[in-house]
Amino acid sequence: MARGENGLRSQLTALFAKAKMPTSPTLAARILELIDDPNAGASDFAAAIRVDGALSARLLKTANSAHYAQRIPVTTVERAVTVLGIRSVKSASLGFQLVGHLDKLGGAPFDMRTFWQHSLLRACVMRAIAKRLIPDREEEAFLIGLLQDCGIPLLVQVLGCGYATLYRSRHLSPTAFHRVEKESFPHTHVEAVRVMAAEWRLPEVIASPLCNHHRRPKPAQDPDETDRLTTISYFVGALGFASDMTVDPEEKELAGFRASVLGLDDEAWQRVLSRASDEYQRAGILFGDQLPESLDVTDLLSEANRQLCKVAGDADTRLLDIEAERESVRREQQRLEGALREYRERAALDPLTNILNRGAITEVTRRAIEENLDSGAAIGMIFADLDDFKKLNDTHGHGVGDRVLKATAGLLTREVGQVGSVGRYGGEEFVAVLRGVTPDATRAIAERFVQRLRGLDTAPLGFEGTVTCSLGAVWADSLPLSSAEELFGAADEQMYRAKRAGKDRCFFAVLASAARDRGPHERSGNAVGGVAETPRRRRARDDASLPASLADVATKLNAAEADGFVGMRKQERKRVVLPCRLHYFTESGNEVRAEKAVTRNISTGGIALLVPRPMVRAEAVEVVMRKEDSQLFLAGLVTFCRHIEGGIHEVGVQFVMHSVAPIISGSGTESALKIDWIANAVDAKRSGKLASAENAVASD
Repeated sequence: MARGENGLRSQLTALFAKAKMPTSPTLAARILELIDDPNAGASDFAAAIRVDGALSARLLKTANSAHYAQRIPVTTVERAVTVLGIRSVKSASLGFQLVGHLDKLGGAPFDMRTFWQHSLLRACVMRAIAKRLIPDREEEAFLIGLLQDCGIPLLVQVLGCGYATLYRSRHLSPTAFHRVEKESFPHTHVEAVRVMAAEWRLPEVIASPLCNHHRRPKPAQDPDETDRLTTISYFVGALGFASDMTVDPEEKELAGFRASVLGLDDEAWQRVLSRASDEYQRAGILFGDQLPESLDVTDLLSEANRQLCKVAGDADTRLLDIEAERESVRREQQRLEGALREYRERAALDPLTNILNRGAITEVTRRAIEENLDSGAAIGMIFADLDDFKKLNDTHGHGVGDRVLKATAGLLTREVGQVGSVGRYGGEEFVAVLRGVTPDATRAIAERFVQRLRGLDTAPLGFEGTVTCSLGAVWADSLPLSSAEELFGAADEQMYRAKRAGKDRCFFAVLASAARDRGPHERSGNAVGGVAETPRRRRARDDASLPASLADVATKLNAAEADGFVGMRKQERKRVVLPCRLHYFTESGNEVRAEKAVTRNISTGGIALLVPRPMVRAEAVEVVMRKEDSQLFLAGLVTFCRHIEGGIHEVGVQFVMHSVAPIISGSGTESALKIDWIANAVDAKRSGKLASAENAVASD
């Protein structure tokens, strides 16, 4: 495979996975085996097809259509195969199995129905020509025509709107389109179909014509079936069906190619077009729901014929200005890239304070943690919460409150300077992430900010008074944790110490790699068994003991806490301590992450867990519990979160649904987000509504 196609292969593999499209469909592989088996009969094809409910239903529907006029309804797949004929079922079922997956792709503007219209028509022309020249390979010819351009919707997903815009221009013939995409984009649809053919392991007799349908074939002294299919594929691949196609210089001899190489004179060509039109009507029944409702096949095929005539007589007057087209596409790409860059920059900022929003500062924190875990680069965090901000808003109005928030953001940004990033965590909470700093520098920045905020001149803000904050700061050069939420929680814990100590002050701690078991300033060793530990290895060792630590805390809480509401609840709450996993959505909502957790108590309607991270009320989560070889998946909404000790929080979850299959923690987030209550919770989390909700995270 060409060097540039390796990257394309990775992108398409990821795209296939996102669309839940198997790279080597089982049914497709089985049908390919049957096609190559001359002894395969109707029962063999029926046995393979009936395992696919969608395809079985489609074949039954087709066999019962008015076109086949069956007096007795067709009720079995085997009889449907008999009615339709094995030759028709071979190509139609394999084509449906392969191309049907492409309809699952989404995310970029593309008219899939018109695309399939042209692809199916191209397949019918391929079959009509093959019927004259290679009658034993009609099915393969049909499939080649159907899949020739399937790389186009793939590249629309990979390359985006610029590529889609080029395809939608429709004034380019297929050959001209291929030339412009080679000039303007890193990949072409031919490369994409080559990757697809390799991933699906299509046989050479199909793959070679697909991969060479825009390469003019060289005459062969003794052409085999693959050579002849490649020749037909080149000719059919150059035909255009739109009414205003511009002719490419390479197509000057296309009409001559039809006559001299394929042996199709004008009369034979007209018969081919007529047969292709009839074939389309039959094949269109199988692909009916993928095609436009109204279709004039005769007009489209006539346009293909007119195109050949115009090529022969008037090609020189209608040459494509490739450079102008390429420049137009390049300008469109640059415009879209600039708009996307501007959108991303705006989306990362809090609209009021013009500093990073919660999602963006969380991402910055994750990158800093990765750098710490990989190379040991020191990291510091400041978590500040304005004191009595609600009272300030109620007394002086939200306009004054907004000005205070903006002034606070500006002051913290100046204090942090070039050593870190500043963001608004939510409401009146601010976060600063510091990289490569010393513990003394972290403490100094934090204390200086508290002091200067206290001395802020409030007259320009619209009131006379003082603005103060409670601030928590932490520092580590060997983190005992690996998630942004845990680091926020550690700094948040110090901030609450400042609140409880009287506000308007700063508390600071150094996080040691064994902080769960020792004091905040005690440092752990740097080797285990004489082997030097990297930050990641040290984190893995700490994680191994995490469930036991959570279980100990849960057991102590259950033993010490008297339940004063026994007998008043409709549902009995059982105190059960069991290991489990908690799955939750990231701030962007595009990814699901997991944390080790233990249960504290459980009822038929909800569960309380101990987890090593804070959570916010009303966010969607999934609890996975295992018993021997079975698993139970419980999905619901967080009802409360309170800090217990260290990095441990208690989280309550109200159940909404349960299943023996993953609800949120599956292979992707798409299926979970189709569930209304989950989608609503994720949207609220993305927008920050959950984070800013009053009492969203409770503290002791």
